[in-house]
Amino acid sequence: MKFFFPVITFLSIIFCSVSFADSPITSTTFYEVYLYNSMIDEAKHCGYMSKENAKYLNNDSNPVEMKAALINALGWDESGKNNANLYSKYIYGKNWDELDLEQMSAPQLMVLGYLVVMDDYFKPEVALPILEKALQKDKYSYTINVIHSLIKAQLVMNEDFCEVWKVYYNVNSNKNLLPDLTPQAKEIIYNYMLVYKSYCQ
Repeated sequence: MKFFFPVITFLSIIFCSVSFADSPITSTTFYEVYLYNSMIDEAKHCGYMSKENAKYLNNDSNPVEMKAALINALGWDESGKNNANLYSKYIYGKNWDELDLEQMSAPQLMVLGYLVVMDDYFKPEVALPILEKALQKDKYSYTINVIHSLIKAQLVMNEDFCEVWKVYYNVNSNKNLLPDLTPQAKEIIYNYMLVYKSYCQ
């Protein structure tokens, strides 16, 4: 038993490092740029949706990039989270899957969809249609477009790493988008997504 313990421990570390998600959704920690915002800093330390978080996310006067950063700061968990439902209950009084998405604005849809995928990054296909609706209502926001691209990249990464890069690059290289995400945050996303570019050669 003494002989096998170090081996088992070593293998556990290896498999944990893989399963703990080196992926577009879990590895693009752009919230780090926004920690000067007390709400985002608190979200990072708490990791769950508070009533104050929900109000901030639902406030139309708060920039869409700050809302995305707050959700990014709330983080993910391999066993799942429930922040989308907490948010929905605080703001709408019902579970998120009972909401009428047609009545929601583009930023509201981005918030909901991003929360959904951060709650369960193993099922990006659930969140993707929500972000697609957001893009139908605002196709020029870089922030909304890049969150959509990360979710779509998460979906295709099991099939084609090169496609992960292409999905993201199509957004990042689009000069027609409104630059509503700070350059430092864009750089964090870019530096991670660059890993997938090598698979296109």
